[in-house]
Amino acid sequence: MKSKILVGIAALSLATPLLAAPGNSFIDGYYVPSAGVEAENAGLLGLDEEGDGAGVKGAIEFAPQLFLTGEYQSNQYDDNGSDLELDTYRIGLGLGEGLGNGQGIYGRVEFINADDGSDDAEEDSGIVGTLGLGAILSPQVKIYGEAGYQKFDDLDGPELLAGIALRLLPNLGVFADYRYTQLDLQDTDVEFTYDEFRIGARFYF
Repeated sequence: MKSKILVGIAALSLATPLLAAPGNSFIDGYYVPSAGVEAENAGLLGLDEEGDGAGVKGAIEFAPQLFLTGEYQSNQYDDNGSDLELDTYRIGLGLGEGLGNGQGIYGRVEFINADDGSDDAEEDSGIVGTLGLGAILSPQVKIYGEAGYQKFDDLDGPELLAGIALRLLPNLGVFADYRYTQLDLQDTDVEFTYDEFRIGARFYF
């Protein structure tokens, strides 16, 4: 799956010089050099793994300050030999200039699906709502932060993200961000935490 993601990133990079002057939309292709997952108070099911991953995400403006958003990410956790895989995708709607290339407050509501990739795969889906703030420090530098909440059938909890985007060319830039998610299993004291650092290329259009 990661090879397909990398092929998609390469295709985007080849198409970039053909694009017109960039608008308020972007697509990211990225690598996850550090991804962690931990389960606390889970007894024999306790989990503490590290790994890496890759993904694509973006926001496409189809009306003034109204965006279609999406993300697909695949992480592999294998430092303790568990060979655990987690594939997630999100699709939704976002509102606000700060979500694109501008600055200000923005919001986003997305459907999220998570699949652990095992032979007896456990799949879950839910909703995530996010409120963010983007700030332009210079024509080349933008920082952003987000606070959100995920809700599955039997899991829920907060999600936090902070990042920076650097524009190198009119249609091309790079970004880095860090995301932390904490999910509690309902009617128990079991808690799952996920954290990931992501770096990649940003294609503006």
